[in-house]
Amino acid sequence: MTGAVPGLVRFRARLSSALPWTVDVQDAAGSPVASSAGLGPNVDWTWDASLLAPGSYSYAISSEESVTPAVGTIGGGAEGALSVTGLVADPETVSPNEDDIADGTTITYTLSSAANVTVK
Repeated sequence: MTGAVPGLVRFRARLSSALPWTVDVQDAAGSPVASSAGLGPNVDWTWDASLLAPGSYSYAISSEESVTPAVGTIGGGAEGALSVTGLVADPETVSPNEDDIADGTTITYTLSSAANVTVK
C-alpha cells in the first residue's frame, strides 16, 4: 500500500494464482468507506480518498479462496494513536490440553478510544 488520506492510495499484492480478490477499506469506527474487487494473480487498485478527512483507516486485501488476508492501517499518526491500559490475562498461564484446568484465559483491557480489535 502506498499513498495517504487525503489523496490517492494504491493497493498492490501478488496472489499465487488467478483468484477473485477484494480490497475493503474501513474508517476508525469500522464503517466501510471504499471497496474494489477483481480477478487475477495481481491486485492493483488505486483508491481516490482525496475528499476524505485525515485519520485512521484500515484495509484488508482478501480472496474467497483459502488465502490469508493482508491487513493494515492507513494514516492515524499521533492523532489516531491508540493506547492500551490495564492489560490482564487470567489465568496468566494457559495449558490447552482439555483437562479443564487453565484450558483458556480471559483477557481484559481498556482502550483510549473506540476501536476494532483483532486477536490472533
